Amino acid sequence: MAGPTAVRLDFQRDPGQRARVLNRVLFVVGAAMLAAAGAEYASVEGERAALQASAEQSSQARRSSGSLRGESRERGEGAAAAASAVTAQLAAPWADLFAAVEAAARDDVALLALQADPASGGVRLSGEARNFAALMAYVRRLKAAPALRDVILTGHEVRQHDPQRPVSFALSAKWEQKR
Repeated sequence: MAGPTAVRLDFQRDPGQRARVLNRVLFVVGAAMLAAAGAEYASVEGERAALQASAEQSSQARRSSGSLRGESRERGEGAAAAASAVTAQLAAPWADLFAAVEAAARDDVALLALQADPASGGVRLSGEARNFAALMAYVRRLKAAPALRDVILTGHEVRQHDPQRPVSFALSAKWEQKR
């Protein structure tokens, strides 16, 4: 049996004509792709500017007419309500919620889903724990978090078909939103 052969690396060797040609071809292809992307961006930006100008003209025309039909007024109010709901969700203190959940995390618990409703303050968590003791420790850590209250284990199941027998769980809590 022959011993391992030594690998010789020569970083100063001239790559040769073939490698130089390949480098140039790749450079030209990359430059062409960059130019195509730039042209596409310019085209899309032009379309966006045209659509924005059209929308502004339409908005000005509606304002200058002084009256909206009842149907379009209702649509406008519905859109305003939807925009208000989105603004409220974006303004929620998400960082506090995520910090509380991340602070409670350990290697023996995997969070699979987090559903939060800023309007009602409800939070639902689901995941898996290595064992029931790890799950209960996770619940205690969440209860200690200032951003959460009323943390309740709403369901759990030991996965018998898995040899390590992890515990799938679902939790609910109330989210203390301090603005």
